[in-house]
Amino acid sequence: MRVHRAVGVDLGRQDDYTALSIIDRVPVEGGRPEFHVQWLRRLRHVPYTVVADEIAAMSMWPALIGVRFVVDATGVGRAVVDLLRERVPHVEAVTITSGREVTIAPVPHEHGVPKRDLASAMEVALSARRLRVPDKLPEGRALAAELQDFGWTISAAGRDSYAAK
Repeated sequence: MRVHRAVGVDLGRQDDYTALSIIDRVPVEGGRPEFHVQWLRRLRHVPYTVVADEIAAMSMWPALIGVRFVVDATGVGRAVVDLLRERVPHVEAVTITSGREVTIAPVPHEHGVPKRDLASAMEVALSARRLRVPDKLPEGRALAAELQDFGWTISAAGRDSYAAK
């Protein structure tokens, strides 16, 4: 059984944090895999060009050579993905949608994923204790608290709304 590593990039807007994470997908014998957060960094009030520089530098770390960088391409993320593709070898662009199905764009390594799917997958991983965030990580407690506060509602019209409490 082989561990798969990925770097996640959630680009913040204006006063939000941009979050960078390194996560290992760890197989569990006879069960579903676990996700172990190995590293976290949050950046705030940093220009996207500087964020792209940081990510490009990360892609040179020996432990990240050949690893996929999964980047939120929603909104301004599209431009950041373009910047990164010039400098980072394995960029997967994920556009978060309000749709109901995962889509694969005609452009390689481009995906559209419904926010509902992402939120549901996170809830399942959390409730089954398959997401591991060590307290020793400097940002680990902040991430754990944010994940616990995250939730959603569905209106009478069937529209989803997602937010931290």
